[in-house]
Amino acid sequence: MISKDAIKEALMEQLPDQAGAGEAAFAVQFAIARELLRTGNALILEGAFFRRQREIVDLAEQAETFAVELHCPIDVLERRYVERIGQRHPGHRGLDALPDLRERVANDVYGVPPLAGPVLRVDTTEGMRPPETEVVEWVRSRGGERSASAAPRTSPHRSR
Repeated sequence: MISKDAIKEALMEQLPDQAGAGEAAFAVQFAIARELLRTGNALILEGAFFRRQREIVDLAEQAETFAVELHCPIDVLERRYVERIGQRHPGHRGLDALPDLRERVANDVYGVPPLAGPVLRVDTTEGMRPPETEVVEWVRSRGGERSASAAPRTSPHRSR
C-alpha cells in the first residue's frame, strides 16, 4: 500500500517550504505506482483523491483496477477531522482547512475519476457498511488476495 500522507509527511520533514507538499506527495505516489506496475507488481493507492486526477486513470489503464471509496456525511467528516488534528503531523493544516474541506465535499471533488473497473462505496458513518469482512471479500474476489489483509482504513475523508 502506498499512502499519500506517509509520503507527504516524509516530504514535510525534509522540505523547508511545505506549501506544495500535498501535490508533491501525489506526484511521488503516482511515480512509485507507475514503476511498480511496470515491473508487474500489484499495489494499493491510499489517499484523499480528487476526481480530476488523470494520473489515476493512466495508472488504471496499466492493470486490472478496482476502487474502494469510503464516505460519510460532512458533519461526521468534520468531527473526525477535528479529532485527528493533534494526532497528525504538525505540517498538516488545522482548523483553517475546514472551509476548503466543506467546499470540496459540497462540490463532490473527492473520489477517484471514472474507471473501467468496479467501485465499492463504503459508508463509514457508524462502522463500515458494508461490513469490513464483506469489503475484504469483495477485494479478494477481484484478485486482491495479496492485498486484502490490509483492510480499508476508516479515515473520514479518504477515498481508496
